Amino acid sequence: MVDKRTLYVLIVSFIGYSIACWLITLNIILTVQKNSLVKQQELTIQLATIEPTLEKLITPPTTTIEAEILIDKTYSRKKPPISTLIPTSTIFANPTPQGTLLTFNRDPWCVPRNSQSEKGYVTRVIDGDTIEVSIDGTNYAVRYIGIDAPELDQPFGYEAYQANQSLVEGKEVSLTRNLSETDVYGRLLRYVITSKHFVNKALVENGYAYAKSYPPDVICDRSLKEAERMAQSSGKGIWTLTVPPIEPAVTIVPSQGQIVIRTIHFEGNVPEVESDEFAEIANNGGVPVNLNSWRLNADDTGQDFYFPNMTLNPGESCRVYTNEIHTDSCGNSSFGIAIAIWNNTERECGRLYNANGSLVHEYCY
Repeated sequence: MVDKRTLYVLIVSFIGYSIACWLITLNIILTVQKNSLVKQQELTIQLATIEPTLEKLITPPTTTIEAEILIDKTYSRKKPPISTLIPTSTIFANPTPQGTLLTFNRDPWCVPRNSQSEKGYVTRVIDGDTIEVSIDGTNYAVRYIGIDAPELDQPFGYEAYQANQSLVEGKEVSLTRNLSETDVYGRLLRYVITSKHFVNKALVENGYAYAKSYPPDVICDRSLKEAERMAQSSGKGIWTLTVPPIEPAVTIVPSQGQIVIRTIHFEGNVPEVESDEFAEIANNGGVPVNLNSWRLNADDTGQDFYFPNMTLNPGESCRVYTNEIHTDSCGNSSFGIAIAIWNNTERECGRLYNANGSLVHEYCY
């Protein structure tokens, strides 16, 4: 049996051991908390150190100069050279320049998706619709497709030249061909695109050039014509002229056979291109009429159908389709234009001219 003295010693020992364990546990807890506080303070100091840098990276530059400095520090980007010397070796050549080929991955305008294009730098602007481009060190004259700007000595000619300069001079451009390689003067025929603009269209929609069809390069004709209508309705640029350059007025002369445009079927059934649009030509007179070299115009420059050597007898009629040939086609031919030519929403007129160039009949809808 344990005596009282021994029991007292055991109880005191147990209490002392418990107090020691509690003190050790408390010390461990305080040490952990102290270390955590130290680490939190260190992290706060580090964040305070890098905060200004993060703020500069996140906050957009407030000025153009700051933006340029940030770009120059972040990227090493080669800027296109701006030529101040007018080259004397401009090439007006037939072969396709072997420049760097680009591929369009998007189609923001009418230029076909994934079209291959030459890449070059504009060394000189010649006028409102012609430039000089350096491709792999060789200069080529380039004529914009689908537009016609006033000459330098004509009203708005110099303004068109300046507008063209602001869009392309000294810049890298992509040159996209439609079908033709060059024009009769040896200039490359191209749609010209910068990083921001479809240049051909930009000039037209701001009133510095007319939309003009040059078959067979017509893939953007509809887009350019719409841009022209917008510029005209807004009275921009050349459309502020009191008398815009249009086809000269002529007196309608009577035709012995009374050849007329009977109707214009302006809304075709073929989606987008409406190749089945047509104008119907009829002989309402009493004698046969030979239509050789007669011309049907679809209200736009370059949209002309020239009749072959054919005769239209009294009471007969034939149709001129936009881009289809049927048994009732005039002379087994068509306009041969790959896009719709008759406007579905605005007033247009078809005009029929005889072999002497005199206006015989006009039909408007």
